[in-house]
Amino acid sequence: MGRLTQSVSTTVYPDGTQSTSTESMQYDQRGRVQTQQLALALPSGWNITTALPVYQLSQSYNDANQPTSTQTSTIVGTQQTPGYTFTEVYDGTSGNNTGALIGLSNNLGATPNVASLLLNENALPGSLTYYTSAGSSSIDASEQFTYDGDLRPQTDTAGDQAVDRAGKSSARAAGTISRATWSVLPRHRRACRAKVAPAAARPKTTATTNKTNWCGPAT
Repeated sequence: MGRLTQSVSTTVYPDGTQSTSTESMQYDQRGRVQTQQLALALPSGWNITTALPVYQLSQSYNDANQPTSTQTSTIVGTQQTPGYTFTEVYDGTSGNNTGALIGLSNNLGATPNVASLLLNENALPGSLTYYTSAGSSSIDASEQFTYDGDLRPQTDTAGDQAVDRAGKSSARAAGTISRATWSVLPRHRRACRAKVAPAAARPKTTATTNKTNWCGPAT
């Protein structure tokens, strides 16, 4: 009860013409937006002979009120044309049942095939995996994250897969972003605390050297 079901906005232009947008919402029994539609009415002086379709978004939820599957479509008359579909996947089947977002799929399934996220024991991102259009069986790129004792980001190692003409994949060289020790960097110089280098040429230097070489002369 008492929820907004329709909103109409009118825009008046300097030449006296006007356009109207009508937004309609439907809710489920829990009061969550389930279907949302947008209809646009344009001035006849714009010479657009074909009316624009009605744009629709349908949203599903799990029992924890987290948004799961999202579907878009366009409606012309009685004909509905599907648009995009994606599903947010949560940790509810791995045994941990934390409810954390762990992946994204491009269908209505609960298996991530666009990207997946693995959290560490401190509920911080531990690794992030991106998949190719072939789905979860084909990895496109990945990242691994480490943290120091105060749970601050320490390294970010990323690599991707190269596919040759024969269709075989091989790992490309990974790059690493290393962060210098936070405590030795003045506050106004912390924006210069990172350096990117290939894994094979990763510098093995102290925090003091990092401050001098990566951020200019020490102050």
